[in-house]
Amino acid sequence: MLVPASAGAAFTGTGSGTNLTASSVTGVIHLGGQLAGTGVPAGTFIVSQTSGSTGGAGVYVTNHATTSSSDPWAPRPSPSRA
Repeated sequence: MLVPASAGAAFTGTGSGTNLTASSVTGVIHLGGQLAGTGVPAGTFIVSQTSGSTGGAGVYVTNHATTSSSDPWAPRPSPSRA
């Protein structure tokens, strides 16, 4: 699974419904970051963070339900969200 290059982050992610648990974070995860990959519907992005260090390891909320189990996430370009 992937998180946008604008976020500049790589991490291990586990998705359950609209909750995404990020661990082993390198860089910073930003809200609005578009996600893609196995178990992630097209157009899925990070809406908010509910726990953990801001932009780091913790629990994030996505706009669509995702399914993933300890998958690596890496930077990916995302379209403008104007």
